[in-house]
Amino acid sequence: MVAYDYEMYAGDSRIQPVEIVNELGEPVDLSTAAITYEIARSPDAEDAAITKSTEDGIAVDENTATITLEPEDTAGMEGVYYHELEIVDANGHSVTAVEGYILVRRTRIQ
Repeated sequence: MVAYDYEMYAGDSRIQPVEIVNELGEPVDLSTAAITYEIARSPDAEDAAITKSTEDGIAVDENTATITLEPEDTAGMEGVYYHELEIVDANGHSVTAVEGYILVRRTRIQ
């Protein structure tokens, strides 16, 4: 059985806060970071089904990145998807802060 980071219904809104801490458990200041979040069919998929960034869909407050998915982002999706959050700091250092799988369930009403 696969454990999913989260489950949602296709066509629903979702606000997903992600708190970022370093290896010592200390908050990481995200105020100058470029953050990208992608959802794709697999880690090897050529194209992402959804891409969000600090310029479109990700709000930053201190060490929390809040990803907003709108109904049109997930409309028509169904099944297991890979998701990943990458942070690039002001010095150009890149880190994958989140990666895993989500389940998008189909609904009758969208």
